[in-house]
Amino acid sequence: MRWTHLLWAELARRPLRTGLMLLAVGAAFTLLGLLGSLTAALHAVGQGERSAHRLVTVPQARGGALPLALAERIATMPGVAQVTYNHFFFGSWQRADQQVGGFAVPSSWFTVFRGYHMPPQQWRAFETTRSGLLTGAAMAHRYGWRVGEQIPIRASAFMQRNGSSVWMFTLCGIYRTRRRDRENTLFLHWSDFEAARARGRGTVGAYIEQIDYRRAAGRIALAIDALSRNSAHPTRTRAFSAEAAHYVAQIFDVSLIVHDVGTAVLLTMLLVIGNVMAYSVRERAGEFALLKALSLRNHQIVALVVAEAAVVCAVGGVGGLAVAAALQAGMLRYFWHHFGVPTGAVGDALWGQGLALTLGVVGAVSIVPAWRIVHLRTAGGRIAR
Repeated sequence: MRWTHLLWAELARRPLRTGLMLLAVGAAFTLLGLLGSLTAALHAVGQGERSAHRLVTVPQARGGALPLALAERIATMPGVAQVTYNHFFFGSWQRADQQVGGFAVPSSWFTVFRGYHMPPQQWRAFETTRSGLLTGAAMAHRYGWRVGEQIPIRASAFMQRNGSSVWMFTLCGIYRTRRRDRENTLFLHWSDFEAARARGRGTVGAYIEQIDYRRAAGRIALAIDALSRNSAHPTRTRAFSAEAAHYVAQIFDVSLIVHDVGTAVLLTMLLVIGNVMAYSVRERAGEFALLKALSLRNHQIVALVVAEAAVVCAVGGVGGLAVAAALQAGMLRYFWHHFGVPTGAVGDALWGQGLALTLGVVGAVSIVPAWRIVHLRTAGGRIAR
């Protein structure tokens, strides 16, 4: 009980210093918790083909295309319930800095992907309008588009057979989805795109397969790639979520960023806490000498100092992780809407890592103060500092 009184008395005697240490530790653990949550969510994208229900087939060669005739062969493969395809379409509206993009798709696209919501009359208008166009609510809001408008888009890659790069579309519908990143995409009729483009006819950018058995995803993917193994257009097939993970990895190296930022945060926290503790030991050398004179042993005094560091790190760490848990819902919701990163929660593993990190920090910052206390001597009333 005497140690407890000494511990709380010391922490309460310097409230400003204790508060700043708690704030520093809490901020560090909050950032580490958010980084850990984001890393876990990003790593969850594409994990396990066994859970896949869609596959995507793309050309092995960067910027390549696949023959349209491959669709029939894929559709007849065992385990494939339905196959659809697309081709990218990028351009600008009115000005070069107003970039828009999307895909030319057949009607089967919207049976494989059912997350697009529009009024029935807009679906019917799109089906019956050859030059029809669909756009997400986010893009329509950004450019002020209205259903029924004529939308001219200057394509950046596809010329029309008449020599013009300006494609004229009729906006037939504005869809909404659960994810905002998908509300920035255009969809145009495959038949209109195929008939009008000057080059690349008879090719697609990618195939998407709806499969019957999720556990057979790996086997089906290998069988699809075997169809074109010795052809001029070899393919790479994998889970749709795995392709998303590959796309995320191309944007930025998540592991490297988290490692570098986490290392910087950890070193800063060690320097701050270690410096404060070392100064505290120097400042209280007289008190520790008095405790020695009162027959307290070195390990008892060291335990007191370590307990101070442990309380600060534990309270700050738990508080920081709790704040991270409260903030991560909004953070992951943003990444879900804009990048398709799955949402989640701070799991037991993250709390366990936080505990291990707390113990490591306490041990690291206690080495120098413990050494000074052990070598603190009193002789003839003089305190060796």
